[in-house]
Amino acid sequence: MVDATVQWRTPTGVRLTDSNNSVSVDVEATVGDSEGGVSKVTFTVNGTEIDTVESWRRPTFNERPSPITGADQMSKRPFFGVTINAGDYAAGPITITAVAVSGIGTQTSLPGSIVIYNDKGGADTRPSPKTIYLNADTGDDGNDGLTRSTPKLNVQAGATACATSGDLSGAELVLTSSAASYDWAGGGWGIPDLGTTGDWPFTIRVEDGAKITRSGTVNVNSGGIIYSEPGDLLTIRGIGSGGDYSAAKIHIRMILEGSDTQIEDGDLKTYLHPSATGIYSIEGGISGSSHWSPSKKWSVRFVEDRTDLWDPAISGATSYNCNYYNHTRRGVVHGFARADSIQDCVVEDLLGIALQSNSQGGCGGSGIITRSQRYDADVAGLVDAELGDNVSIALMPGDVMRVTALPGAKINSIEGGQVTARAINIADQAAELVGSPLWGIRFDSGFAAANQGVFEVTATGTDGSGNPYFEVQNTGRPTDENPSGSAQIWTHYRQSNSPQDYIVAIHPDIIQWLADPVGQILSGVRCSDFSSGQGYFVSCPTMTRFALRDCTDGGMDLRNNFDVTSTFTDCVFEHLTFSGVWDWNAGATVVRNTIRKCVLDGYSDISSTGGNVVEDCHFITGSAIGSGSTTGAWFDTDPSVDPWDMTPLVSWFGGSVVSDAYYPSEIAWGDSELPTKGAWADVADADHDYSDPPIIPPVIPIPPAGPSPLKISPLTPTRRPRQRLPSKVERIRQKQRSQTRRGGMSTRLSNLPKFGRR
Repeated sequence: MVDATVQWRTPTGVRLTDSNNSVSVDVEATVGDSEGGVSKVTFTVNGTEIDTVESWRRPTFNERPSPITGADQMSKRPFFGVTINAGDYAAGPITITAVAVSGIGTQTSLPGSIVIYNDKGGADTRPSPKTIYLNADTGDDGNDGLTRSTPKLNVQAGATACATSGDLSGAELVLTSSAASYDWAGGGWGIPDLGTTGDWPFTIRVEDGAKITRSGTVNVNSGGIIYSEPGDLLTIRGIGSGGDYSAAKIHIRMILEGSDTQIEDGDLKTYLHPSATGIYSIEGGISGSSHWSPSKKWSVRFVEDRTDLWDPAISGATSYNCNYYNHTRRGVVHGFARADSIQDCVVEDLLGIALQSNSQGGCGGSGIITRSQRYDADVAGLVDAELGDNVSIALMPGDVMRVTALPGAKINSIEGGQVTARAINIADQAAELVGSPLWGIRFDSGFAAANQGVFEVTATGTDGSGNPYFEVQNTGRPTDENPSGSAQIWTHYRQSNSPQDYIVAIHPDIIQWLADPVGQILSGVRCSDFSSGQGYFVSCPTMTRFALRDCTDGGMDLRNNFDVTSTFTDCVFEHLTFSGVWDWNAGATVVRNTIRKCVLDGYSDISSTGGNVVEDCHFITGSAIGSGSTTGAWFDTDPSVDPWDMTPLVSWFGGSVVSDAYYPSEIAWGDSELPTKGAWADVADADHDYSDPPIIPPVIPIPPAGPSPLKISPLTPTRRPRQRLPSKVERIRQKQRSQTRRGGMSTRLSNLPKFGRR
């Protein structure tokens, strides 16, 4: 028997404040063919069992709109779930547990429980019902903060004022619109213990027009790790008892209400006691670097801006999770670092790693888009030149060294993920480094000894002959010279104790695993224009009951490489579209895995032996293996073209694959009601604009006192007649066929819980 891979897709601690409020409590679950799939998930709601089957569901716990095109509040995904209507239950907490049951009867319990706080009818059971206001322009920590006209100034002071006897449960801190930015830190170590109890969150609401930044100066330690001075962190460590913090916890829910960047140039460092437990989430909004702009998508200075979001590990804490919902990361080195759950999020214009697991290997999520990492435009501040003999160095007043690139100098850039020599203005490249506290330019051994080292860039320009130059500060008695043909320069950290250079800022992967994942699900990941990135399994650790569902790899020119030391056991890979090669690398241990309905460019050492199942796959190159597999060309467009769409050739629309009942026909490829192989249309073209079928919520009775609770099954949602394909797919198909498709209205249902907003 094999346990299913299961994850909650609804966070705990949602508060309903009206009888008409409802929230969808959802679970994602899958298991391999040896178990016959997951036949049902049984939810227990305040003692009443409810059997559910997989269906197309839209989570409703989130206040903020989704950044994914057409997704409305959140994307619909194939989940198991129940709809909790506040009016159907008595006021008070509603506790929900769940068990997944496989086709042969194996039961897998979901970890922990979900608690919904039902405060209908005017009830207010929050342990701390306070709301404190901040204003970065007019605030004063001497104010009480109880009204918008008497705001406090600092986040730390506001958090302290929100607590009732140290308990922040249910309280809300509001960062109001201000011209000035809010400093995330402030305060010190001597503040009283702060924390939360039960499943209640402490909410930090960042209103439209408010922005959080980081104070302090940037520095680099001996390991090349960037940090800020003075220490910049929020101190909410949990509530201890006699010095014992093993039962302490903190649950922080941050809601970003703005449509522009609201967390800029600063990560949200928090101090959590090493023995305590933490839950941190962000809903909505945008975070990223101030050095990003629509005309400057990539810059080495993203590195110095430290925009990694939640970072509770600074205190040595290990028991925490970081969750992100409906959030966009733009102009960053890392997308979502140390992330446990990511839903309906976008990562774009990044230099490095899009997704990163936590230190325990946790990283699950659904509805994730990563895009724009081709680097066909120059990375601002990336200087990499083999200058040869075509350069001159002139000593200027004030120990300034001017470097002029003469005709014939070989200037490098990154194009399509490769270092390529192009006719680029070196002054334009270096201009981004002027004023940087972190970056300089390194001169190697091809230069005179006095001119070697890493120096600050102070100016750039063009001389009277039209030759580009840049100037650096060199206090080591520089000399005039025309260096040897081997002379090279490149962007590098200025700190002498750092061994790293610009390459650490440009190291693209879709996901980096920091530990062995067990029981994690990633689904609905759309990777596009990501050709310079590596895949989902580079130098992969051991994976157990890992599931990757309905994902794409972004037109990569590198492999999805399974390391020779890796072990994959009881994993599920389904509905994947990989334009890169699937490579087990002739040494990975692969046992009882299921690979079904995937499109792969090619493969190395995929095996149907060892209990592995390969079925209904398509191989663009190489021979077919497994049952129901096909071969040949697949894509309608060339993956090397920017932008690139993953639309299949029309001949594959509605391919001969057994239908997946939980996928509505609105997102099938082509006119057929049947699906095709690979990622589904909504993920593959990143357009979730399709109709919802009518939703008939289950009737969930309040269990009577006395005998065992009634066991009921919800009604299966009615399926609507087929609607239009997403418009992007339709446009591509119209190029191939003149056939006119029938139209349809796009309607959506939304029942958004208020979460106690005023």
